[in-house]
Amino acid sequence: MCADDDREVINKKINYIFDNINDNNDGLLIQFWALKDGLLSTFNQPFKKLGESNMLDYRHCSIRHRYCIIINNYANAGDVRNGSIISCSTRSAYAATAFLNRLPEIVVDLSVHRRQGNPLVDSALKCGLTCSLFLPVLYRRLSRKETSCIGVIECCMKKQPSNGLVLVFDALRIALERVGLSTFHAHQCPPYRAISSLKRATGEIEVALELVCESHYLNLAQVWIPYKESEKSRAPFSSSFDDCQTKQKFAVKLIGHCINLDDVLKDYYDGCDNFPLKIGHGLVGKTLQTHEPVFCRNIDEQSENGLLVLLPSYNNCSCLTICLRSTYTGDLDYVFEFLWPRKRNYHMVYKSLLVTLKRYLPSFTFSFGTQSGDELHVLTA
Repeated sequence: MCADDDREVINKKINYIFDNINDNNDGLLIQFWALKDGLLSTFNQPFKKLGESNMLDYRHCSIRHRYCIIINNYANAGDVRNGSIISCSTRSAYAATAFLNRLPEIVVDLSVHRRQGNPLVDSALKCGLTCSLFLPVLYRRLSRKETSCIGVIECCMKKQPSNGLVLVFDALRIALERVGLSTFHAHQCPPYRAISSLKRATGEIEVALELVCESHYLNLAQVWIPYKESEKSRAPFSSSFDDCQTKQKFAVKLIGHCINLDDVLKDYYDGCDNFPLKIGHGLVGKTLQTHEPVFCRNIDEQSENGLLVLLPSYNNCSCLTICLRSTYTGDLDYVFEFLWPRKRNYHMVYKSLLVTLKRYLPSFTFSFGTQSGDELHVLTA
């Protein structure tokens, strides 16, 4: 938690960022959620609106809604106190989970969450706001060595093109760094630093991805691993959310390769570097959850695509995900994700792809015991 002097410095930095935000679509509301007295709140915190005046209705709703972060501070969380709704609910509690997990939350379509009983979602949709980003803000105090999460930037927007959310995220990340703040970056999370022999497995993967992309004319190939929060990075208090949504597992991108990356795939490729993926969501998330290969011939036909929603509707891609393990890293799961043009014969691509992977990934087997390259039943998403 922040001392009063720190809060003043941080608010000046956040105000500077918001003052320099530009939105060409003229449909954006950005605000800061800060922790004070155990509650995560936007009350008396910086915000900026670009667009129609009715978006202020969402701002007013946010001010009245506070998340009980530190347990036991408010025994009757969920009650209305002094005109404010104090909530411990995990239903669409994106600001709270972003704060506690220190991971960004991306919501491409708020309407999907309309029926989860969160008044903030309902208010945003009434104001025409359809998608949002939640970025944990990290602050390193000069007097201490550790970095702590001091709040969350929420950016609610009207309907964006597929690359809109990635562009906004990049702009905010750069703006935070300019004022001495930061946010989550996948390659700085514990799996990349703490797992023994990960470098050996990654080196093997790097060679294999380059070869399969070039030999099989794949648009894109990348690998994901589960993210587990270290004890050192956890918030230094017990939270009302600890047993709920913050226990949800995530995956982060380990490495990727692509050939002639065009604008259609670039935003997805870059977006995967920035955003974690919830296990169970999208093809990658399903494969991590079940360990079964998953194939989708037409990505656009899927209603729950995880980060694949960052691809434009005209991507014309098929996608295959498979789960492997390396003898170097024991029971760590690696999900390989491959994209190629939809018009190709996927049976031929799949079989030849597995043969190549078997040749160039000698330390890898499928996570349920089958040798890579053997015949497998592929679940159709």
